[in-house]
Amino acid sequence: MIRGMLPCALFLACLGCAAPVLTTRHVHSEPSWFVRLDSYADPRQSADQRYDHPAEWTESELKAVMERLLLHERVGLLDPSRPPRAVFSVGEISRLAPQLVEAFRAARSTEWVAFYLVTPVGADGEVTSGAFFVNGGRLHVVIANYHERITDGPEAKEAVRANPFRSLHGTKGSLTFDPARFVLASQAHWSGWSAPAGSELILDDKTFLDSLRQPAVLQSSSPPAPARSPATRVEPPPPAAEASTAPDEMELLKRKAQELEAELVHLKQRVHELEAQRSGQADKQLLR
Repeated sequence: MIRGMLPCALFLACLGCAAPVLTTRHVHSEPSWFVRLDSYADPRQSADQRYDHPAEWTESELKAVMERLLLHERVGLLDPSRPPRAVFSVGEISRLAPQLVEAFRAARSTEWVAFYLVTPVGADGEVTSGAFFVNGGRLHVVIANYHERITDGPEAKEAVRANPFRSLHGTKGSLTFDPARFVLASQAHWSGWSAPAGSELILDDKTFLDSLRQPAVLQSSSPPAPARSPATRVEPPPPAAEASTAPDEMELLKRKAQELEAELVHLKQRVHELEAQRSGQADKQLLR
């Protein structure tokens, strides 16, 4: 089943079974990447799950989610910890997000949104694949392969293209999100019908997106600035007007300078008076 993690006993029983046949509807397809809608061809399997599809997203909302998806790689007990790595690059997000919006809008309740990316690295290439779906009002993200080097020949790449849930060697880590407080669960995902598991993240996407909108709400409560007509052009003052204001400013500065000079003279006189008083007091003490 697509929902969450299958029970271990059921998974072990299915290892010897043939992989399920999928029905595919392409949203966007190129040799190196695609976004499509997958579902089980068997009506009995297809009836076992129902998603909250179709679903409405904006491109900016999906980009905000995708750019915060991270993979926390597992390391050995004696190995130093590694910082989480971004699941998608900026270029991958720009390519995928518009197609994911279209896929969610077109998805049926039995279809999940699958994706596949191959990055050329050396002679082999690296594959990243998985799926998005909404279930129980929450966004689920599954990463089956994360920059997985394709070293098992073209058959391995074709197996992932046939089912992006299929994990070649496991994700070697777990999906997380920044900020982590919006993560409801992070668990293994076995729906690829292969021994290695993918990683599934369940996200409180509504609360996260509401948190992004709060600054905009606060700004909208302040009184709006007066709108300027698009046809109005503010012209600079003519040179004559600028020249006419120069004498007035000069006179003002002169008056201020005179006032400061007068104040300075007054302060100097006061200093002399205080020095004279101090000198007179000193002379009286000597006479005593």
